[in-house]
Amino acid sequence: MYFEPVEVSLDENCLSDLIRRYHFNDNDKKDIVRLYKQLYPRVHAIFHYVIEKGSIYVIASLGRGIDSLQDSFLKKGDIQKAYIIDCLGIQLLEKVYEGIDDRIHELTGMYVGDYTFVGDERLPLQTMPDIMRKLGQKKIRYNNAYVLTPKKSVLFKAGLSKDKVHKKGMCSMCGNKDCANRSCQV
Repeated sequence: MYFEPVEVSLDENCLSDLIRRYHFNDNDKKDIVRLYKQLYPRVHAIFHYVIEKGSIYVIASLGRGIDSLQDSFLKKGDIQKAYIIDCLGIQLLEKVYEGIDDRIHELTGMYVGDYTFVGDERLPLQTMPDIMRKLGQKKIRYNNAYVLTPKKSVLFKAGLSKDKVHKKGMCSMCGNKDCANRSCQV
């Protein structure tokens, strides 16, 4: 079982986008940058995939380091810092998607199409056990409520194409209109 590493980081533009997207103010920027510097060495982004009948099944994670840092703030009652860590994790996951697409193209010569995340109406939560069996890995797990651990982990299916795919944007691919992480209008 092999997990591919993915190098991810956030630049100044990503941090500015985070401030806007999650309604922080400019006074929060120093805390956000400081927390990002604490978080970054703990991020170990990885993914594993299986190709089946023209589709790719992918499981990816930022690792357990984010969970432990976030939990340390929650234990101290510092909800603001724990929330910032959560937001940074979401931004880093978006970078993971770009890395996965690039690496899959390097490995297979194929382009990854639009993602369908487990939990979308097209790929219900109840499909998770079957997909996890296909992937055959044990690093990223799920519980009876279909919650993945580590927390910043995702499971999705996508089509593969020989031709470059123009993606509309992560939110427009998703059928979950009530998602708390929705960043764009569809």
